[in-house]
Amino acid sequence: MERKLTNTKAKNGKTKPGGKPAILTDGGGLFLYVTTLGKYWRYSYRLGGKRQTLSIGSYPEITLEQARELHRKARAQLARGIKPSNPRHTESTADTFQTVALEWFNRSKPGWSESHTTRTESCLRRDVFPWIGKMEVGAVTPSNIIKILQRVESRGAGDTARRVRQIISQIYKYAVTMELTDRNPATDIDTRIILKPLRTR
Repeated sequence: MERKLTNTKAKNGKTKPGGKPAILTDGGGLFLYVTTLGKYWRYSYRLGGKRQTLSIGSYPEITLEQARELHRKARAQLARGIKPSNPRHTESTADTFQTVALEWFNRSKPGWSESHTTRTESCLRRDVFPWIGKMEVGAVTPSNIIKILQRVESRGAGDTARRVRQIISQIYKYAVTMELTDRNPATDIDTRIILKPLRTR
């Protein structure tokens, strides 16, 4: 396999004009995803006729040599018909829901008011992170989210529960765009079904 990246190219890699993400390919599906927030190693592969992406870690925490070794192990899994997994996930929070959520939060808050920023951060730290913060972002299910919303509603905060669903959905739109997962588990959750109607004054 011909390798295309060098340590210098990885170190000097920049986004496209306007801050759009850039992809620096190394070979065999391994690439460095360069964004304004950082650089992330990804492995793109096909399994069952579908394109999928494995998150390997961020650069420079994961060096080019380390990324290639993890890539080699993932390719070996795929060759045996096993869906590739990153052994670092058992000891790293690189792609947990909380880490991805904070990336989204820090990127979005410059355009928010101070009150909206405070309210959003409070919702995440009080109502979301304690329950799904340590889960891998791609492992969260609609059921996990529904339990969070019902837990919030149970303290008499129906409007906050609806806001929490919106926040989680926005985080997953970011995660899908960044190719950290291929789905948004909050999309099809209808709060009109799982939550009590809001009282009209």
